[in-house]
Amino acid sequence: MISSDFLFFVEPQNITNGFATIDGQEASHITQVLRHKSGDRIYFTNGKGELFSGILQQVNKKNCTLQIEEKEEGWDKKEQVKYPVLCVGLIKKRQRLEFMIEKLIEIGISKLYLFQADRSERNRTNTNRLESIAVSAMKQSKRTVLPDIKVVNSLSVVIEEMDSEKDRLVLFDQLADQSGSDFLKKETHQLKKWWAVVGPEGGLTDKETNLCHNFDKNIATIHIGNARLRAETAAIVAATYLQKGE
Repeated sequence: MISSDFLFFVEPQNITNGFATIDGQEASHITQVLRHKSGDRIYFTNGKGELFSGILQQVNKKNCTLQIEEKEEGWDKKEQVKYPVLCVGLIKKRQRLEFMIEKLIEIGISKLYLFQADRSERNRTNTNRLESIAVSAMKQSKRTVLPDIKVVNSLSVVIEEMDSEKDRLVLFDQLADQSGSDFLKKETHQLKKWWAVVGPEGGLTDKETNLCHNFDKNIATIHIGNARLRAETAAIVAATYLQKGE
């Protein structure tokens, strides 16, 4: 089994014919911070569930070339079927949004949708920055699957991407009658993919709630305690709640 304290990320298109090229900040970290040289062994992932071991061939601060020696499936690739899709109303404050993404990646999700909810405060979202946060969290937690992060204009766009035959909505609402614990006791073994919807500060509007109910007549509406949670906290708790056991 490939194991290392340092795991790097290589874009899939930069892995070909038994070689890999690492550039940008990753190359700078290898050469300037860790002081690696030709002949050193490096461990990396392509974010698609594959883990690699390679030997540095050419090294400079702008890019590094490796010859791949080993490849295996990452420990978390098979776990993806157990992880929920998180759909969260956009959070305006950057630090809170980035903290949420970091923790969701560490906990384990299959995909993240950030939607402009009716009650979300309008702001520009730097998707490149969010992807960078996600990559860092993936490497730190030694995962090999980098979940897609999609920023969309409304909850309806999220609903349109769902499959009514394979997916099931779980709506988190502080005023719901059913608790998360009661829900899990009944639903742990159901086969559909869970899509968890968490509203922004102020919650979802009636229009958005009705949209969810119209898509899934058997939608589960649950609460996760009496305390009123911030959106990012609720999303983190939701990701933890909805991971399926064996």
